[in-house]
Amino acid sequence: MKALLLVSGLGFLGILSEILNFKKFIYKLSIVGLLAAIVVTFLEWDNPTPAYFNNMVYFDNLAISFIAVLLITGLLWFLMAESIFENDGLQSDKSTLVLFSIVGAVCMVAYNNITMLFIGIEILSICMYVLAGSKKESLGSNESAMKYFLMGAFATGFLLMGIAFIYGASASFDVMEIKAYMSNSPQNIELVYTGIILLAIGLAFKISAVPFHFWAPDVYEGAPIQVTALMSTIVKTAAIAAFYKLFTVSFGSQEIVWSTTLSYIAALSVLIGNIIAVFQSNVKRMLAYSGISHAGYLLLAILANNAAGGTALTYYTLAYSVATIAAFTVVANVASVKGSSDFTSFEGLGKKNKLITISVIVSMMSLAGIPPFAGFFGKYFLFTSYLENHSINLVIIGLIGSAISIYYYFRLIVNLFKGESDEVIPLSLTSKIVLIIAIILTVAMGIFPEIMNGGW
Repeated sequence: MKALLLVSGLGFLGILSEILNFKKFIYKLSIVGLLAAIVVTFLEWDNPTPAYFNNMVYFDNLAISFIAVLLITGLLWFLMAESIFENDGLQSDKSTLVLFSIVGAVCMVAYNNITMLFIGIEILSICMYVLAGSKKESLGSNESAMKYFLMGAFATGFLLMGIAFIYGASASFDVMEIKAYMSNSPQNIELVYTGIILLAIGLAFKISAVPFHFWAPDVYEGAPIQVTALMSTIVKTAAIAAFYKLFTVSFGSQEIVWSTTLSYIAALSVLIGNIIAVFQSNVKRMLAYSGISHAGYLLLAILANNAAGGTALTYYTLAYSVATIAAFTVVANVASVKGSSDFTSFEGLGKKNKLITISVIVSMMSLAGIPPFAGFFGKYFLFTSYLENHSINLVIIGLIGSAISIYYYFRLIVNLFKGESDEVIPLSLTSKIVLIIAIILTVAMGIFPEIMNGGW
């Protein structure tokens, strides 16, 4: 709860920085504030009074775990995105939008009332719509913002309709009261089934799962690279955490209604995301389709419908977010020099850019799920939690998808050593810090998976 208040305070401070004329300090204040928020988040572990605001939000250990993932990712993002805050009169605007997007994400993982879930989604989404179009001179950025807004508004309609149907059936917005209603042979079964499916559609859009993924590649490619990194990590983590809580807690007893639908969505996301990623010539679009495939893996935690799924989900989202931030840090720096994020822009850079090379190798191998990196154990934990109550079919599809992903992830690594180039890509101090932290975290989580996973 303290982290939510602290980040909200930082957001309001960003607004005041324009009025009080200290906007040039807001970037550094945001970094310090996020560090403080991470500390107070871990201090709230095993909180004896986790409910706040008349039980609207509930900060149990699972919520605290996801909040820690969001804050760590947010801190790394601010460090990697330093360039968009330099020599720009909009530092306070951008910082404020990002901070409030994190506030919305925290509401999405700590909600105990589905109206709070909706509020969190809207806070996060509105900030992201603006950030996607923040590069006003770019036609691609403007197109990205418009597509994201229109598709997001459409998905919001499904969410609202789903919430309305669930309320119409259960007469409550409270997560635990809905759970009790669902567990006792619910009446108005048509309203229940319709509401669950509509909510699944709305949340599947937020994590860009097939067939609700069409917006992602164009939006990811058109938005500024740093904003794309934020969409790939903060938004996806918050959405899958909200998805997990709603469907395993409130709708867990009605698994028969949604499990088959989510199984098909997961399988299609893994296969289609990985297959289309193979044919991409642009690294940003490749990472967009890669994110679609990872949405399929994340859905396995919901389908597992057990406590192990939640633990695996926190581990996987952290591993995925750290590797993705590292990948986008490299892409942003290469694109700033080369003027392009195509695969050809990376050719020959492995000779003179050691930190970039190591970062690409570690992040790509982790995303591909190759041991001993964190991504391997993330998939292992998801698969084992799913297999506790289900057959091996989806796991086999997941393994096939992982095998396909090796091709396009390794394609980027191979390009680094393709041809000869003496060009050195300059890295700022903050970019170096992000890459070093990402490498250490990815390797440490892979070497000590039981400690990291068991502790959460």
